[in-house]
Amino acid sequence: MRRNVAVAVLVSLLLVTSGVVLAQPGMPKGPEMGRVWAQLNLTDEQRKQIQELRLKLAKETLPLRNELGVKRLELKELMMADKPNLKAIEGKIDEIKKLEASLQKKRVENRLAVRSILTPEQQEKLAKLRRMGRMMHHGKKGMRRPGCMHGRGMMPHHPMPGPGPMPPEKP
Repeated sequence: MRRNVAVAVLVSLLLVTSGVVLAQPGMPKGPEMGRVWAQLNLTDEQRKQIQELRLKLAKETLPLRNELGVKRLELKELMMADKPNLKAIEGKIDEIKKLEASLQKKRVENRLAVRSILTPEQQEKLAKLRRMGRMMHHGKKGMRRPGCMHGRGMMPHHPMPGPGPMPPEKP
């Protein structure tokens, strides 16, 4: 019975995570990111290049994110065992950390690639906007560190990596 529940949860997680593509950690999300891109006055070519980089990142990270979700479920299953095996749990934690490091490296590569497309003025403005966003985020009541509270209650800081929103089309 427990195995059937674990399989059902695993299949559900795979379906959910395969479609989830959110902004990179440290980046504004949703409409906020659209406003940031609009303030940078991107050229059509820059928009196109950034969009291509985002799609490339999404394609490269989707299998890693799915594998990470499976490993987290496997860890949960190991932890729920009647007699948890510490060595197996530690091994699973190591596997998870290795996948998380791979994802982080890909996100950093993407972020640097996007930054290289921007002019020095755009890079400076983006850095300024990010600083302002962090200050606003930390200034909210109850926000003492990134990810400590999100809306309706306590949430761990485990943002789903992904390419983020596309820059807005030029009017």
